[in-house]
Amino acid sequence: MNTLLQTLHEQGLLRLANDLAASHSQWMPALGDIVSESAEIQGLRRAVPALVETAALLQALHQQGLLRLARDAVTTQAQWAPMLSEIAGDYLNDEELKKALHNLLLVLTTLWSRIEPEQLRSLALALGDGLQYLVGHPPGNGAAAAPGLVGLYRMSKDESLWRGLMPVIEALKVFTTKLAAEAGRPAAASGKEPQQS
Repeated sequence: MNTLLQTLHEQGLLRLANDLAASHSQWMPALGDIVSESAEIQGLRRAVPALVETAALLQALHQQGLLRLARDAVTTQAQWAPMLSEIAGDYLNDEELKKALHNLLLVLTTLWSRIEPEQLRSLALALGDGLQYLVGHPPGNGAAAAPGLVGLYRMSKDESLWRGLMPVIEALKVFTTKLAAEAGRPAAASGKEPQQS
């Protein structure tokens, strides 16, 4: 130990270490600023949450066996890729399938992209409840007879029935108006008959 200290002293390293320790308050903040302003350090700091999320995702995929499935799919690509490309080629040459895929793409881009997610969620829940009711109450299972004129009159005064039907009626009006506009005709809701030329 004494020999090591004597060597460090002779080389001037002990004095250098002593000077660095004494001037620590002067150079340490500047060094910290340089390190904190480094683009690589900033990028690493921003990437840490993403790296943590990626590690959690990989762990979940591993636990579900999906990583092994993906690895097996990649390693056996030479066996299934030619068959898949042949099937895809057969289908892509089918004009009806091309038209169906094009129509599906149109529906997805024009209809679904215009609906807000919360509105779509409400619509899906309402449709689900309605279908569940229909499945639980099929027509003709002991339902009452036709209401007759008096029953129809009572139904016309049922506020809850009209509150439920009005959105459907208004949606049909919008639908027919849009169809008429696309066809270049005045809408039937305007009360005017199209003129014959």
